[in-house]
Amino acid sequence: MSWNYRVIRHEEPDGSTALAIHEVYYDLDGETPIKYGENPAVIIGEGAGKIDGLKWQLDMMRDALESPILDEKDFECSSE
Repeated sequence: MSWNYRVIRHEEPDGSTALAIHEVYYDLDGETPIKYGENPAVIIGEGAGKIDGLKWQLDMMRDALESPILDEKDFECSSE
């Protein structure tokens, strides 16, 4: 199963919408999103290459901003 970061549109109880970046997981074809991480993405640098890790995460998140926005109602939420 592959993943990347994507922007997901969430409907709020008052009818408004909010956008958040989440990890999104894909079917075996690697093209069909099937679930997303329950919580929005957090940027954390770990290990020896902390700064490089942060840069990598930010680059992946920037790519998410260039992809079509997904709607949370279109697939299941996962705690992965």
